[in-house]
Amino acid sequence: MARKDNRGRNLRTGESQRKDGLYMYRYKDERTGRRLAVYSPDLAELRKKEKERLRKTRAKEL
Repeated sequence: MARKDNRGRNLRTGESQRKDGLYMYRYKDERTGRRLAVYSPDLAELRKKEKERLRKTRAKEL
């Protein structure tokens, strides 16, 4: 069963919703090995930030 937020929307791997309603995406920085987090009050905005982070890390690899 998929994890869901307070509104019943499915959350992806690494995404969670805090008790105060803020969305959080946690990931591991491949260069440093540290766990980092991105926060947003809106799920759509959080996913935009996830895409931007992926785009930047892929650009660094090339």
